[in-house]
Amino acid sequence: MHKKAYTIAEMLVVLAILGILSGSAYLLFSSGKYTIDFLDTQATLTDNARRGMQEIIRDLSESNAATITKDIGGSVPYFTDPLNSEIHQVLIFASARGNPNDGPEDIGYDNNDYVHLGADYKPSWRSAIIYCAYVTPEGIQQLSKYVDYGSLTAYYASLPGIFPLSVSSITASSINLIRGDGTFLSIPRDSGTVKANYIASEDANNNDALDANENDGNVTLPADNKDNILDRGADFTLTTNLLLLKVKLFLRKPETSLTQGTRFLTVTLDGASKLRNK
Repeated sequence: MHKKAYTIAEMLVVLAILGILSGSAYLLFSSGKYTIDFLDTQATLTDNARRGMQEIIRDLSESNAATITKDIGGSVPYFTDPLNSEIHQVLIFASARGNPNDGPEDIGYDNNDYVHLGADYKPSWRSAIIYCAYVTPEGIQQLSKYVDYGSLTAYYASLPGIFPLSVSSITASSINLIRGDGTFLSIPRDSGTVKANYIASEDANNNDALDANENDGNVTLPADNKDNILDRGADFTLTTNLLLLKVKLFLRKPETSLTQGTRFLTVTLDGASKLRNK
């Protein structure tokens, strides 16, 4: 008795069915992986932005309106970054936090978290805090925090004329400031602590105006959130009475996928901190 063999047609049908099942399984797996990666990236961006904002608000909570550096119009000063010609704001203010040579380290306090109080239990200003955007050598745009502790323990509390600080120049390697007493302060751009990554400006041509291509979502580059507001990356806005500072971070990360093309994740967060008077 001879066994009946499979015909070529039957084998082709079986192979076709297996191919369809394998392709469906792959598409299901890749779609699930893409969703997981998308959500993970979005969560990371949001967490980084929120931490950056919490850091800024924490520092500002012990500052006051008199120690916020402002331009002639009462706004946070702008500068043009020489690395990419983008316009950013730089926030400079006094803080009562931190001093590497002073503070109760022996009882377990971190210097960066410890707030220095004077005899009247009011904040004693110990450092200058500078927040601004910068670009890494890899081309990633980030928010950086720079600290100048000064040369004395009670540096900003005891010496007059330190504030307001003014921006002298911004170079590819440093941020150069002038203190109120005329002395210079130069801070290397690579010395800051990164607090929020992938900060992006919607102002592609740097004309400080909301153009059509900057308010159409992802239809044309640059990608934007289509909210009728021009986001400049790290945006610090002072109210008219200079007692309220609003912080906005616009973050964008390009995501490349073979099946989905290029996607832009955008996160816009708003926060406010009332400045404490000394």
